[in-house]
Amino acid sequence: MARPLPHADSQRIQWLRFPLMVAVVWIHMGNDRIGLPDPAGGLALWEHWLRKAVSEGLAATAVPLFFLVSGYLFFWGEPLTSVSYGSKLRRRIQTLLIPFLIWNGGLALAIALAAQIPSLHGLVDKPAYAFVHGGALDWAKAIFGFPHAPVVYPFWFLRDLMLVALLAPLWQVLARRAAWLGLGILGVPWFLHAWPLPIPGGVACLFFFVGGCVALRGGSLFAWDRWTPLLGTVYLVLLVLETTGLTGRAYPSVHQVGIGLGVLTVLGVSRWPQGHARVAVRLERWAGSAFFLFAIHEPLLSLLRQAGDKAWGPLAPLADFAWFLVLPTGVVCFALGLHGLLVRVAPRVARIVTGDR
Repeated sequence: MARPLPHADSQRIQWLRFPLMVAVVWIHMGNDRIGLPDPAGGLALWEHWLRKAVSEGLAATAVPLFFLVSGYLFFWGEPLTSVSYGSKLRRRIQTLLIPFLIWNGGLALAIALAAQIPSLHGLVDKPAYAFVHGGALDWAKAIFGFPHAPVVYPFWFLRDLMLVALLAPLWQVLARRAAWLGLGILGVPWFLHAWPLPIPGGVACLFFFVGGCVALRGGSLFAWDRWTPLLGTVYLVLLVLETTGLTGRAYPSVHQVGIGLGVLTVLGVSRWPQGHARVAVRLERWAGSAFFLFAIHEPLLSLLRQAGDKAWGPLAPLADFAWFLVLPTGVVCFALGLHGLLVRVAPRVARIVTGDR
Protein backbone atom coordinates (compact mmCIF):
# COMPACT_ATOMS: atom_id res chain seq x y z
CA MET A 1 0.00 0.00 0.00
CA ALA A 2 1.32 3.44 -0.94
CA ARG A 3 2.67 5.48 1.96
CA PRO A 4 1.14 8.98 2.13
CA LEU A 5 3.42 11.98 1.94
CA PRO A 6 3.87 13.64 5.35
CA HIS A 7 1.45 16.53 5.68
CA ALA A 8 4.16 19.08 6.48
CA ASP A 9 6.15 18.11 3.37
CA SER A 10 3.06 18.14 1.18
CA GLN A 11 2.15 21.57 2.50
CA ARG A 12 5.60 22.99 1.80
CA ILE A 13 5.57 21.64 -1.76
CA GLN A 14 2.19 23.30 -2.22
CA TRP A 15 3.54 26.62 -0.91
CA LEU A 16 6.36 26.51 -3.45
CA ARG A 17 4.23 26.03 -6.56
CA PHE A 18 3.13 29.61 -7.15
CA PRO A 19 6.37 31.44 -6.19
CA LEU A 20 8.39 29.13 -8.44
CA MET A 21 6.02 29.78 -11.34
CA VAL A 22 6.37 33.53 -10.77
CA ALA A 23 10.13 32.99 -10.95
CA VAL A 24 9.68 31.38 -14.37
CA VAL A 25 7.97 34.57 -15.59
CA TRP A 26 11.03 36.59 -14.55
CA ILE A 27 13.34 34.13 -16.28
CA HIS A 28 11.62 34.93 -19.55
CA MET A 29 11.58 38.66 -18.82
CA GLY A 30 15.37 38.55 -18.66
CA ASN A 31 15.98 36.64 -21.89
CA ASP A 32 16.94 39.76 -23.85
CA ARG A 33 19.94 40.32 -21.57
CA ILE A 34 21.35 36.79 -21.40
CA GLY A 35 24.74 36.52 -23.08
CA LEU A 36 25.18 40.26 -23.61
CA PRO A 37 28.32 42.00 -22.28
CA ASP A 38 28.01 44.14 -19.19
CA PRO A 39 27.51 47.87 -19.79
CA ALA A 40 30.52 50.11 -19.24
CA GLY A 41 29.48 51.33 -15.81
CA GLY A 42 27.23 53.62 -13.83
CA LEU A 43 23.52 53.05 -13.35
CA ALA A 44 23.32 50.96 -16.52
CA LEU A 45 25.80 48.47 -15.07
CA TRP A 46 23.95 48.25 -11.75
CA GLU A 47 20.65 47.77 -13.52
CA HIS A 48 22.15 45.02 -15.66
CA TRP A 49 23.51 43.29 -12.57
CA LEU A 50 20.14 43.47 -10.79
CA ARG A 51 18.29 42.04 -13.78
CA LYS A 52 20.88 39.32 -14.14
CA ALA A 53 20.73 38.44 -10.44
CA VAL A 54 16.96 38.01 -10.63
CA SER A 55 16.48 36.32 -14.01
CA GLU A 56 19.67 34.29 -14.31
CA GLY A 57 20.34 33.80 -10.62
CA LEU A 58 17.46 33.65 -8.14
CA ALA A 59 14.84 32.55 -10.68
CA ALA A 60 17.15 29.93 -12.21
CA THR A 61 16.39 27.58 -9.32
CA ALA A 62 12.73 27.25 -10.37
CA VAL A 63 13.02 24.77 -13.25
CA PRO A 64 15.39 22.35 -11.45
CA LEU A 65 13.09 22.47 -8.43
CA PHE A 66 10.04 21.63 -10.51
CA PHE A 67 11.81 18.58 -11.96
CA LEU A 68 13.14 17.59 -8.53
CA VAL A 69 9.69 17.73 -6.94
CA SER A 70 8.10 15.94 -9.92
CA GLY A 71 10.57 13.06 -9.63
CA TYR A 72 10.08 12.90 -5.88
CA LEU A 73 6.28 12.73 -6.14
CA PHE A 74 6.41 10.22 -9.00
CA PHE A 75 8.35 7.69 -6.93
CA TRP A 76 7.11 8.46 -3.45
CA GLY A 77 5.14 5.87 -1.47
CA GLU A 78 5.92 2.53 -3.10
CA PRO A 79 8.33 0.93 -5.56
CA LEU A 80 7.34 1.26 -9.18
CA THR A 81 5.53 -1.80 -10.60
CA SER A 82 3.99 -2.44 -14.00
CA VAL A 83 0.57 -1.66 -12.52
CA SER A 84 1.55 1.54 -10.72
CA TYR A 85 3.68 2.66 -13.67
CA GLY A 86 0.71 2.34 -16.02
CA SER A 87 -1.54 4.12 -13.55
CA LYS A 88 0.89 7.01 -13.15
CA LEU A 89 1.28 7.39 -16.91
CA ARG A 90 -2.50 7.40 -17.44
CA ARG A 91 -2.78 10.12 -14.82
CA ARG A 92 -0.16 12.18 -16.61
CA ILE A 93 -2.05 11.97 -19.87
CA GLN A 94 -4.67 14.08 -18.13
CA THR A 95 -2.33 16.36 -16.19
CA LEU A 96 0.40 16.85 -18.80
CA LEU A 97 -0.36 15.60 -22.31
CA ILE A 98 -3.88 16.95 -22.77
CA PRO A 99 -3.09 20.54 -21.66
CA PHE A 100 0.16 20.34 -23.64
CA LEU A 101 -1.80 19.59 -26.83
CA ILE A 102 -4.53 22.13 -26.07
CA TRP A 103 -2.21 25.09 -25.52
CA ASN A 104 0.32 24.29 -28.26
CA GLY A 105 -2.34 23.27 -30.78
CA GLY A 106 -4.33 26.38 -29.99
CA LEU A 107 -1.37 28.73 -30.47
CA ALA A 108 -0.31 26.93 -33.66
CA LEU A 109 -3.78 27.49 -35.11
CA ALA A 110 -3.74 31.14 -33.99
CA ILE A 111 -0.38 31.65 -35.70
CA ALA A 112 -1.69 30.02 -38.89
CA LEU A 113 -4.69 32.34 -38.83
CA ALA A 114 -2.52 35.41 -38.16
CA ALA A 115 -0.33 34.42 -41.10
CA GLN A 116 -3.33 35.04 -43.36
CA ILE A 117 -3.77 38.61 -42.13
CA PRO A 118 -1.31 41.04 -43.75
CA SER A 119 -1.24 43.44 -40.80
CA LEU A 120 -0.07 40.61 -38.53
CA HIS A 121 2.66 39.21 -40.77
CA GLY A 122 5.35 40.79 -38.62
CA LEU A 123 4.31 38.63 -35.69
CA VAL A 124 4.53 35.30 -37.53
CA ASP A 125 7.00 35.71 -40.38
CA LYS A 126 9.88 34.11 -38.49
CA PRO A 127 11.92 30.92 -39.06
CA ALA A 128 10.44 29.40 -35.92
CA TYR A 129 6.99 29.68 -37.45
CA ALA A 130 7.87 28.15 -40.81
CA PHE A 131 5.60 25.19 -39.98
CA VAL A 132 2.63 27.32 -41.05
CA HIS A 133 3.66 26.81 -44.66
CA GLY A 134 4.78 23.20 -44.19
CA GLY A 135 3.13 19.82 -44.05
CA ALA A 136 1.78 17.60 -41.28
CA LEU A 137 5.28 16.64 -40.09
CA ASP A 138 6.29 20.30 -39.73
CA TRP A 139 3.16 20.96 -37.69
CA ALA A 140 3.85 17.96 -35.47
CA LYS A 141 7.44 19.11 -34.86
CA ALA A 142 6.22 22.59 -33.97
CA ILE A 143 3.51 21.41 -31.58
CA PHE A 144 5.60 18.75 -29.85
CA GLY A 145 8.83 20.76 -29.93
CA PHE A 146 11.30 18.63 -31.81
CA PRO A 147 14.18 19.28 -32.03
CA HIS A 148 13.58 22.69 -30.47
CA ALA A 149 10.90 24.15 -28.20
CA PRO A 150 7.18 23.88 -29.05
CA VAL A 151 5.25 26.94 -30.23
CA VAL A 152 4.38 27.76 -26.61
CA TYR A 153 8.07 27.57 -25.85
CA PRO A 154 7.92 27.27 -22.03
CA PHE A 155 6.10 23.99 -22.63
CA TRP A 156 9.45 22.35 -23.38
CA PHE A 157 9.30 21.72 -19.64
CA LEU A 158 6.15 19.59 -19.96
CA ARG A 159 7.57 17.78 -22.98
CA ASP A 160 10.73 16.87 -21.09
CA LEU A 161 8.75 15.98 -17.97
CA MET A 162 6.64 13.54 -19.96
CA LEU A 163 9.76 11.96 -21.45
CA VAL A 164 11.57 11.51 -18.13
CA ALA A 165 8.37 10.06 -16.65
CA LEU A 166 8.31 7.50 -19.46
CA LEU A 167 11.88 6.57 -18.48
CA ALA A 168 10.88 6.01 -14.85
CA PRO A 169 11.70 2.25 -14.86
CA LEU A 170 15.26 3.09 -15.92
CA TRP A 171 15.60 5.69 -13.17
CA GLN A 172 14.36 3.19 -10.59
CA VAL A 173 16.88 0.54 -11.63
CA LEU A 174 19.71 3.09 -11.50
CA ALA A 175 18.55 4.49 -8.16
CA ARG A 176 18.40 1.05 -6.57
CA ARG A 177 21.48 -0.60 -8.03
CA ALA A 178 23.87 2.17 -9.01
CA ALA A 179 22.68 5.52 -7.68
CA TRP A 180 26.14 7.11 -7.61
CA LEU A 181 26.83 5.90 -11.14
CA GLY A 182 23.53 7.40 -12.26
CA LEU A 183 24.38 10.69 -10.58
CA GLY A 184 27.72 10.71 -12.37
CA ILE A 185 26.29 9.84 -15.78
CA LEU A 186 23.63 12.53 -15.50
CA GLY A 187 25.35 15.11 -13.32
CA VAL A 188 28.74 15.47 -14.99
CA PRO A 189 27.38 16.42 -18.47
CA TRP A 190 24.88 18.78 -16.84
CA PHE A 191 27.60 20.43 -14.76
CA LEU A 192 29.95 20.77 -17.73
CA HIS A 193 27.22 22.09 -20.05
CA ALA A 194 27.94 19.10 -22.29
CA TRP A 195 24.58 17.32 -22.37
CA PRO A 196 24.58 15.23 -25.57
CA LEU A 197 20.84 14.93 -26.25
CA PRO A 198 18.51 17.57 -27.73
CA ILE A 199 15.62 16.19 -25.67
CA PRO A 200 15.10 15.49 -22.84
CA GLY A 201 17.51 18.04 -21.40
CA GLY A 202 20.10 17.42 -18.73
CA VAL A 203 18.29 19.44 -16.08
CA ALA A 204 15.17 17.29 -16.55
CA CYS A 205 16.98 13.96 -16.33
CA LEU A 206 19.28 14.88 -13.46
CA PHE A 207 16.83 16.54 -11.09
CA PHE A 208 13.95 14.13 -11.80
CA PHE A 209 16.38 11.29 -11.04
CA VAL A 210 17.62 12.94 -7.84
CA GLY A 211 14.05 13.47 -6.66
CA GLY A 212 13.32 9.82 -7.41
CA CYS A 213 16.40 8.67 -5.48
CA VAL A 214 15.30 10.61 -2.39
CA ALA A 215 11.77 9.23 -2.61
CA LEU A 216 12.81 5.61 -3.16
CA ARG A 217 14.90 5.83 0.00
CA GLY A 218 11.99 7.26 1.95
CA GLY A 219 13.81 10.53 2.51
CA SER A 220 12.53 14.08 2.66
CA LEU A 221 13.31 16.91 0.28
CA PHE A 222 13.58 19.11 3.36
CA ALA A 223 16.16 17.05 5.24
CA TRP A 224 18.74 19.85 4.88
CA ASP A 225 16.63 22.44 6.72
CA ARG A 226 19.11 22.99 9.53
CA TRP A 227 21.81 23.86 7.00
CA THR A 228 19.72 26.53 5.28
CA PRO A 229 21.49 29.57 6.83
CA LEU A 230 24.92 28.30 5.77
CA LEU A 231 23.81 27.12 2.33
CA GLY A 232 21.93 30.35 1.74
CA THR A 233 24.93 32.47 2.70
CA VAL A 234 27.27 30.60 0.35
CA TYR A 235 24.65 30.73 -2.40
CA LEU A 236 24.25 34.50 -2.10
CA VAL A 237 28.02 35.01 -2.16
CA LEU A 238 28.30 32.96 -5.35
CA LEU A 239 25.34 34.84 -6.83
CA VAL A 240 27.06 38.18 -6.25
CA LEU A 241 30.32 36.90 -7.70
CA GLU A 242 28.80 35.51 -10.88
CA THR A 243 26.40 38.43 -11.33
CA THR A 244 29.19 40.99 -11.19
CA GLY A 245 31.42 38.95 -13.49
CA LEU A 246 34.08 38.26 -10.86
CA THR A 247 34.12 34.53 -11.66
CA GLY A 248 35.44 35.08 -15.18
CA ARG A 249 36.04 31.83 -17.07
CA ALA A 250 34.76 29.85 -14.12
CA TYR A 251 31.28 31.39 -14.57
CA PRO A 252 29.61 28.25 -16.07
CA SER A 253 30.83 26.04 -13.22
CA VAL A 254 30.03 28.59 -10.52
CA HIS A 255 26.57 29.02 -12.01
CA GLN A 256 25.85 25.28 -11.82
CA VAL A 257 27.11 25.07 -8.23
CA GLY A 258 24.95 28.08 -7.44
CA ILE A 259 21.88 26.37 -8.88
CA GLY A 260 22.47 23.34 -6.67
CA LEU A 261 22.91 25.47 -3.56
CA GLY A 262 19.97 27.64 -4.58
CA VAL A 263 17.70 24.61 -4.86
CA LEU A 264 18.59 23.50 -1.33
CA THR A 265 18.21 27.06 -0.03
CA VAL A 266 14.75 27.50 -1.53
CA LEU A 267 13.64 24.16 -0.12
CA GLY A 268 14.80 25.31 3.30
CA VAL A 269 13.16 28.72 3.03
CA SER A 270 9.84 27.03 2.14
CA ARG A 271 9.18 26.44 5.85
CA TRP A 272 8.81 30.20 6.45
CA PRO A 273 5.00 30.29 5.90
CA GLN A 274 4.59 27.86 8.82
CA GLY A 275 4.70 30.83 11.17
CA HIS A 276 2.70 33.17 8.92
CA ALA A 277 -0.86 31.89 8.54
CA ARG A 278 -2.04 34.58 6.11
CA VAL A 279 0.88 33.97 3.79
CA ALA A 280 0.30 30.21 3.92
CA VAL A 281 -3.40 30.60 3.06
CA ARG A 282 -2.65 32.86 0.09
CA LEU A 283 0.07 30.59 -1.25
CA GLU A 284 -2.28 27.60 -1.04
CA ARG A 285 -5.00 29.52 -2.85
CA TRP A 286 -2.69 30.86 -5.56
CA ALA A 287 -1.13 27.41 -6.09
CA GLY A 288 -4.26 26.47 -8.04
CA SER A 289 -3.47 29.19 -10.59
CA ALA A 290 0.19 28.24 -11.05
CA PHE A 291 -0.31 26.10 -14.15
CA PHE A 292 -2.58 28.68 -15.78
CA LEU A 293 0.08 31.33 -15.19
CA PHE A 294 2.66 29.00 -16.74
CA ALA A 295 0.49 28.46 -19.81
CA ILE A 296 -0.57 32.03 -20.44
CA HIS A 297 2.51 34.10 -19.56
CA GLU A 298 4.06 33.41 -22.96
CA PRO A 299 3.65 34.71 -25.58
CA LEU A 300 1.73 37.36 -23.60
CA LEU A 301 4.87 38.63 -21.86
CA SER A 302 6.86 38.88 -25.10
CA LEU A 303 4.04 40.64 -26.96
CA LEU A 304 3.64 43.24 -24.21
CA ARG A 305 7.38 43.76 -24.02
CA GLN A 306 7.57 44.27 -27.79
CA ALA A 307 4.68 46.72 -27.62
CA GLY A 308 6.45 48.67 -24.87
CA ASP A 309 9.71 48.78 -26.83
CA LYS A 310 7.88 50.20 -29.85
CA ALA A 311 5.90 52.69 -27.76
CA TRP A 312 8.77 54.36 -25.91
CA GLY A 313 12.01 52.90 -27.26
CA PRO A 314 15.16 52.58 -25.11
CA LEU A 315 14.68 53.59 -21.47
CA ALA A 316 17.00 55.09 -18.90
CA PRO A 317 18.40 52.51 -16.42
CA LEU A 318 15.98 53.26 -13.57
CA ALA A 319 12.96 53.31 -15.86
CA ASP A 320 14.15 50.13 -17.55
CA PHE A 321 14.45 48.34 -14.21
CA ALA A 322 11.01 49.59 -13.19
CA TRP A 323 9.62 48.12 -16.43
CA PHE A 324 11.46 44.89 -15.61
CA LEU A 325 9.55 44.74 -12.32
CA VAL A 326 6.17 46.07 -13.40
CA LEU A 327 5.52 44.09 -16.58
CA PRO A 328 5.90 40.58 -15.10
CA THR A 329 3.94 41.68 -12.03
CA GLY A 330 1.12 42.81 -14.31
CA VAL A 331 1.17 39.52 -16.22
CA VAL A 332 1.02 37.54 -12.95
CA CYS A 333 -1.92 39.60 -11.65
CA PHE A 334 -3.71 39.31 -14.98
CA ALA A 335 -3.29 35.53 -15.00
CA LEU A 336 -4.60 35.26 -11.43
CA GLY A 337 -7.64 37.34 -12.27
CA LEU A 338 -8.38 35.57 -15.55
CA HIS A 339 -8.02 32.13 -14.01
CA GLY A 340 -10.31 33.09 -11.13
CA LEU A 341 -12.90 34.33 -13.64
CA LEU A 342 -12.60 31.16 -15.72
CA VAL A 343 -13.05 28.98 -12.64
CA ARG A 344 -16.26 30.83 -11.76
CA VAL A 345 -17.70 31.01 -15.29
CA ALA A 346 -16.53 27.71 -16.80
CA PRO A 347 -15.01 25.49 -14.09
CA ARG A 348 -14.93 22.38 -16.29
CA VAL A 349 -13.00 24.21 -19.00
CA ALA A 350 -10.61 25.59 -16.38
CA ARG A 351 -9.87 22.08 -15.12
CA ILE A 352 -9.31 20.69 -18.62
CA VAL A 353 -6.89 23.40 -19.78
CA THR A 354 -4.91 23.20 -16.52
CA GLY A 355 -4.66 19.41 -16.45
CA ASP A 356 -7.35 18.83 -13.82
CA ARG A 357 -5.60 21.08 -11.30
